[in-house]
Amino acid sequence: ELMIETRGTLLDNSKKKTKKQTEAWLETEGWKRAIKEINVLKKNDKPFEHFDWKLDFPEILNPLVNENAGFDIVIGNPPYIESKKLTKEDKDVFKNYKTASGKFDVFCLFIELSENLLKEKGIHSFINPTTFFNKDFGKALRNYIHTFFNVLEIFDFNDYQVFPTAITYTGIFIFQKNENKNNSFIYQKLDKRGQVKSLNTLFLNKESSTFKETFDISLDEFQNKNWVFINPVEQKLILDILSDSLILKDITKYIFVGIQSGNDSVFFIEESEIKKYNLEMDIIFPILKGKDVKKYNINWSGKYVIYPYELNTNKVLEESEFHSRYPNAYQYLLENRNNLSGRSYFENSSKQWFELWCERNFQKFQQTKIVNAEIAPNNRFQIDYNGYLGNTKIFSTVLIKDFEDKYLDLLGLLNSKILNYYHKLTASPKAGGFYDYKTQFIEKYPIKFPKGNALKTLVSYVLYLNDNSLNSLSLKLKTTYFEQIIDGIVYEIYFPELLKKHNRTIIEHLGELPAFKESTTDTQKQEIIDNIFKRLDDKNHPVRNNLFYMSNIEEIAIIEGKNN
Repeated sequence: ELMIETRGTLLDNSKKKTKKQTEAWLETEGWKRAIKEINVLKKNDKPFEHFDWKLDFPEILNPLVNENAGFDIVIGNPPYIESKKLTKEDKDVFKNYKTASGKFDVFCLFIELSENLLKEKGIHSFINPTTFFNKDFGKALRNYIHTFFNVLEIFDFNDYQVFPTAITYTGIFIFQKNENKNNSFIYQKLDKRGQVKSLNTLFLNKESSTFKETFDISLDEFQNKNWVFINPVEQKLILDILSDSLILKDITKYIFVGIQSGNDSVFFIEESEIKKYNLEMDIIFPILKGKDVKKYNINWSGKYVIYPYELNTNKVLEESEFHSRYPNAYQYLLENRNNLSGRSYFENSSKQWFELWCERNFQKFQQTKIVNAEIAPNNRFQIDYNGYLGNTKIFSTVLIKDFEDKYLDLLGLLNSKILNYYHKLTASPKAGGFYDYKTQFIEKYPIKFPKGNALKTLVSYVLYLNDNSLNSLSLKLKTTYFEQIIDGIVYEIYFPELLKKHNRTIIEHLGELPAFKESTTDTQKQEIIDNIFKRLDDKNHPVRNNLFYMSNIEEIAIIEGKNN
């Protein structure tokens, strides 16, 4: 009605009409039709849920009323809702959003909406999760921001919990709707030292380094990439780590997640239940949970999984065959059938009622592999020779044939301080100081294999000690020291010139390290370890001294968090 009153045109049939007059009249008639349609909708008994920004804010958003349409600034704290929690109807509403990609979060859509509501050069200021920095779902949002916004400033709260009721990592994002881009923007990040008393003061004072670090970020670095914000010193360090390295993805057959049962309380069982129901062990297998995997160690919880499939083909057993071959296991699941019902996603599929939801490939688990937990506070990898299956909190890495002799070397690299540092810079943080250790992060690890056998031999010593420590203090001291030597070796593999420059090399001083053979007895292994430890731990030995002073090197101090 406002449009008709201020800009409407009536048609005078007595005069010849110009093209411009005709177009104005047609536009006016279109407005009139829209009013009629709205009036019809208003009389409808059904609830009217439609909201049109241009109709509700025509003086701001309708370009026919305001040539520079849009808000000057949009400020918000959008909802944080993972797409998996949305109904199908909700997802259909969002399907036209460019940022609704993969396992998106609803906050992404609000950022896109903000851009649509802003006038040219308008300001967007949101507080929202930082998870889109390096998650797969965030690629669409990162590209959207790069295309439509000029990034002015980002304030990253790191692991500081701004909202007590929402455990997530958040930041303040200040963008400008502008096709012209600055060459760089200001990035501020809280560190983990001390108590934060005034976020406002920290945010506004760009010069202060109290409880935070501030530096400029070049926009060129982030087009079509994960967003990893690090200062110039660390940027050079990462480049050195990446230099002449292999990417783990290129030397693996696969890195895969474990079994999704659909109901762990039924399918995951303990030995007491196996005995109680006299379950057939031919279809029952040990399974690892995330908390079972430690650094250089597996502490199996004793859980098993019922696996009703042909092991060679991974085809589900026919129900009659399952009943015939494994009557006790079949009866156990039958008694729990009510507990397996109610899974709509399952019942709408073609699966049998007694199946696992996602059983994975059994033969993959039977290979030599390196396993890790999905969520952990630091790098915790272990080699598995025993064919454990894993649940959804376990990831397994299997190497290609050309690198099958590198498992022990790789294990030493994966558990090293260098790759622990690299992971925490590039992966998604979780609450409580934990990190994501999913395929998308692990597969990007830069790998440099050493010459010689020193690394794999020391790793084999650590594995033996962990298998036989029995809470012995002396054996734990040996384990800790050998892990320190492994870190020293890995430093030298990735930074050979740096360690030479500071006269802190390790490998050349190790001397002979006898490798374990199949015929080596436990007594002989223990004797080897005792002799090597006694020699390398001597207070005058260069290995011990170089390890002690290693963190005096600036780059090593940064990796070990000792530079503050």
